[in-house]
Amino acid sequence: MYAADLAVPPICSSRQRIGRRHYVVSMPGRPPAPADFDDRLFCLMVSVRNPAFSRRQLSGFFDLLDHFNAQGEIIIFDAPYARTIVATTPCQDERARELTKLDRITRERIEMVQRIRSNRCPALPVRSFEAVANEADPAWNEELRSAFAAGGAFRDAILARSREVLPAGVTPSPEFLLFELPVLLHLYLRYCARGVVDVYPGENPPLIWDVLLGRFADELPAISRAAGLTRPLLYVDSAAADDGRR
Repeated sequence: MYAADLAVPPICSSRQRIGRRHYVVSMPGRPPAPADFDDRLFCLMVSVRNPAFSRRQLSGFFDLLDHFNAQGEIIIFDAPYARTIVATTPCQDERARELTKLDRITRERIEMVQRIRSNRCPALPVRSFEAVANEADPAWNEELRSAFAAGGAFRDAILARSREVLPAGVTPSPEFLLFELPVLLHLYLRYCARGVVDVYPGENPPLIWDVLLGRFADELPAISRAAGLTRPLLYVDSAAADDGRR
């Protein structure tokens, strides 16, 4: 059970045709409407080890910007993978090999992003994870790590999510999520006062919605207060996007 029994709104999702493609759009409280996209910043967070980030997915992001005449940014998510490798790989040689491989994959992803960006919108900002992390509130990082160290529902949720994304038999490491969450929360809650549209090829994990909806308010009071004062996140799952054909 969560530390606080709060009457939180459900996450409402609907399949919507936007331009030539269909997307699953989600937000808290009610089904998303076209007006919910107005005046938001569209963010594409490119997880470098997620193979779903294809040229087609990247092109779809630019299609969304064109459709809504919206501003957007692309952020390269690579540092959480490096942090996890360092935290979970005791062998120095193996760690070096994995970091070298990650560096190669990251460079390939950035090159793909830059090629498509140069053809579609050369002025669109492409930012590093570190650049955004440097803007995040250090107090939120401390609050997240303190809550994890204290045990309770938040720690259980972090470990459960870590187990979901790792192969069976591998000891779950919380480091990826604990390193990533302050940056995600900064993007969702403080990066743009007009609100954010997060475009990603896959569902938003329940853990993220639970934090944003205040289900860990007893353990994460400052973050929960900030979430309650912010325009709700609009999440676009682009994984099943098609060209409108049946």
